[in-house]
Amino acid sequence: MNATSKQQNRVFPGHLSSPAMVIIGAAASAGAVAAGAAVTGTTLALFFATVCLVAAVVSMTHQHRRHHRRLPNFPGGPHRVPLLGNIPILTGTDKPYVACTELAKKHGDIYSLKLGDDWFLVLNSTELIRAAFVDMAEEFAGRPSLFSTEKLTEGYKDISFTDYTPEWRHHRRLFSKSLKSFTGGTRLESIVHERLGALEEYLDARLGQEINATYIIDLAVLGILTRLSFGYENDDIHEQMMRLIPGDVATLVIGKRMAVDAFHWMKHFSNKEKKFIKAVSNEFNGLINAEVQRHKETYDPSNIRDMIDELIKSQQEARDNGDTDLDFFSDTHISQTIANVLVGGGIGTGQSSYWALACMTENPHLQEKVSEVVEGAVGHDRMPALSDRSAIRYVEALVMEALRYASAAPIGVPRTTTRDVNFRGYRIPKGTPVLYNMYAVHFDEKNFEEPFEFKPERFLKEDGSIQHSQSYLPFNIGHRQCLGKTQGEVICFLVYSWLFHRYTFTKVPEHQDENLLVQNPMIQAARSPKPFKVIATKRY
Repeated sequence: MNATSKQQNRVFPGHLSSPAMVIIGAAASAGAVAAGAAVTGTTLALFFATVCLVAAVVSMTHQHRRHHRRLPNFPGGPHRVPLLGNIPILTGTDKPYVACTELAKKHGDIYSLKLGDDWFLVLNSTELIRAAFVDMAEEFAGRPSLFSTEKLTEGYKDISFTDYTPEWRHHRRLFSKSLKSFTGGTRLESIVHERLGALEEYLDARLGQEINATYIIDLAVLGILTRLSFGYENDDIHEQMMRLIPGDVATLVIGKRMAVDAFHWMKHFSNKEKKFIKAVSNEFNGLINAEVQRHKETYDPSNIRDMIDELIKSQQEARDNGDTDLDFFSDTHISQTIANVLVGGGIGTGQSSYWALACMTENPHLQEKVSEVVEGAVGHDRMPALSDRSAIRYVEALVMEALRYASAAPIGVPRTTTRDVNFRGYRIPKGTPVLYNMYAVHFDEKNFEEPFEFKPERFLKEDGSIQHSQSYLPFNIGHRQCLGKTQGEVICFLVYSWLFHRYTFTKVPEHQDENLLVQNPMIQAARSPKPFKVIATKRY
């Protein structure tokens, strides 16, 4: 082989080393075809279409090859297939969190997965999760940019899905202050009691009949959150949210994983997923935005009606104090903060409460225990109050066990690293998505004895006080810990102590042998029981 041939082989090797060279070659070939034919509009259109198609395919192939290789000094993991990576491992089951837990038995508590275009770090133990999210809180506080969450949050104007920035920290602090201000004292308790009164009317009208269990919980939890957010002046908004959040919004947030989020190039092409995401986001956000504007038009600082008013007050106080940089807390930020309350509370607390009702229906003796404890401390002439908490610690333990057993976000909302980090001897590049297996932690026998048994007493000491655990992480930890943790616990405590004291729930006679503690196969991003029905009987 002569020198010229060697030089040509070095510049134009047989494999794809330079996308530009292939695109140029394709263009030259297409140009030759065009030159040898009659130059018509159709021929030119075909020529340019060919060039664009080849360019797109080559670019995608080059990106795939570049991203498919495991990063140097990055945790190992299971074998992956071309293009899809490890996606088949997770989508081949209705329980991706179980698949992640099984992988840890082979690859260790820290490993990597190639999901679509991205390499993910997966953490599967209490020690690793705390080491990352507490000891290196800022380094592991980021969020990935996804097509679905960008549309749902109107360009990342929220708290839950927005990346870690100074503006995000300011927004989070302001919301935390507003939430504590509005829900302090007995205000939240009053809202819960009012909604439980409405639930009592609903259940009393259907005693002895089959009732959709999820609707019981939605009527309680979502009913509380919509009143907390929107007040009492517009009944239509409550009905709309009761329809949207358990339906299309839940499908978007916790349903089957969106391919457009795994394969980023798909966002450039029209498809059903994109249309669904846009339609749901536009309807959901449109309703909330309209309510924020209605509130601003009727706002009275001497009469704070709900969380929207509280956030408007914070916005105006910031402006009055001379804070001219209010881009981080615009009207859209207010809307998205409310959206986080509804989605985080409605879906997170809702899923946990679905499991609570399923577990209590499967264990009638636990319903009797709750009723006995509440009757002894509260009686049945009034609703349980927060002031009763110390007298009915068993219900507080029930709430904790429901949250543990549910593990509503079993592999977490993905985080990202905010900078290059060295973690447990590995090099984790900035922007690496991180999954954290809460299911593995909550169902590890080393952390909780007989983890698959529903046992509220595991959270009680011998003297009746609460037994805390470093492995109890339903509200996350670190800089991304849920701001509504206290409010969520209060809602669950008041609802459970009233519901299981006032009523008994049993299975539908035709389904006595059916196991209610089965994962809903239509939901992948959360633990959720299959839909079921119950029969309600009133005690008092």
